[in-house]
Amino acid sequence: MFLRKTQRRIAALTMMVTALLLMQGGIMARAQDKAPTDPTEFLKWSMTHYTALTSFQAECDWSDSFGGQQAMTAKRTLIIAKPNRYKVVSQQLGIRMTSVCDGKAAIEYSDNAAMGAMKNPVPTTIGDVKSMMMMHPMFCGTMLWHFFSGPTKLAELVDTTKQKIAFGPDVTIAGHVYKTVTFFAAGQFGKSEVAIDTDTGLVHRIRYGSEPLMALVASSPAGKQLGKMGTTSDSAEEYTNIVLNSAVPEATFDTTLPKGLKLMDLSAQGGQEGAPKPPVPLGKSAPPFTVKTLAGEKRSLADFRGKVVLIDFWATWCPPCRKGLPETQALAKKYGDKGLAVLAISDEAAKTVAPFIRENHYTFPAYLDAGRKVSMAYNIAAIPTVIIIDRAGRLVTYLVGLQDPATIKAELKKAGLKLN
Repeated sequence: MFLRKTQRRIAALTMMVTALLLMQGGIMARAQDKAPTDPTEFLKWSMTHYTALTSFQAECDWSDSFGGQQAMTAKRTLIIAKPNRYKVVSQQLGIRMTSVCDGKAAIEYSDNAAMGAMKNPVPTTIGDVKSMMMMHPMFCGTMLWHFFSGPTKLAELVDTTKQKIAFGPDVTIAGHVYKTVTFFAAGQFGKSEVAIDTDTGLVHRIRYGSEPLMALVASSPAGKQLGKMGTTSDSAEEYTNIVLNSAVPEATFDTTLPKGLKLMDLSAQGGQEGAPKPPVPLGKSAPPFTVKTLAGEKRSLADFRGKVVLIDFWATWCPPCRKGLPETQALAKKYGDKGLAVLAISDEAAKTVAPFIRENHYTFPAYLDAGRKVSMAYNIAAIPTVIIIDRAGRLVTYLVGLQDPATIKAELKKAGLKLN
């Protein structure tokens, strides 16, 4: 009897000690998970929380103002599941854009059938995504993707050579106080402020100035023509309705394209980095094509033989295109009668393009690419894309994305145009 009582007492004492140790362990775990007081460590701590997630869902209100005036807004839905499945839908300027990956295929498209669709390389993680929509903040892109890569990839998020990581003033969003971290983000985001919850490590707001991009715009001789858009930017992403670690149905990541969309496969070309490729090797004859003026008159590439040809593939809905058009206008105005033929080609309808051209007082020659025949012939998967053809009809330059005006001028000079 005494032995049994002793055994029971020992067992009870063991259970008590175990419980105390477990409680202490819980307290220690919580203490270790406490938000660091160093800004760099605090940012890494937040990134660590994102790497631990099995799934992430949220809604995002995005806005971008130029020159202190509200210019654009977008509503986005984000659904992410480890290791590399995602679906991001952005509703902007009346267009719904979708970027989705089921782990086997990565597809991007919009409800504007004329834009077509793109198949991109499948990323290892969301932080490794390289597609056009997912990299650009004006489509489905955000620096938040880098948080999912974890603190070992901090250099892909922050450029410490331009600004030290520091704490900013606390901010209140929807009645909740968040700590902010300020830094100069890598890429085109520039000076940034990220509002982070000190309890969960989650990001609730991102603000950035896009200084590298705006400096490129300001350097343009036609920069003053931006008018009300200005040469400063203030973008914000605010995240709400965040859901963590919940099961996401496989059907969510369905990569089946809507009917009628033409697919351009970039998956074997390395995505945006190095693709799309020129339709022919540089120095070879450029593919022939025919476009229509806004008045419906046909023009072919052969009509411009003997001139240096600059083709600017663009669209009214594309923010980077709109930022580059003043430079296209300046080149057309200055060199249009000196051997340069400018063709600003859009795959939109005349009823969309004509008012835009008129309201912005552009006088460069605008052409329409019905059915995206020219875009497909020239592998145009991202806009703006600038193509330069020399006087003999040879493809000299193939530039994807918004370009420094100095780069375009250097390429025009290479094609034989005399600049002054």
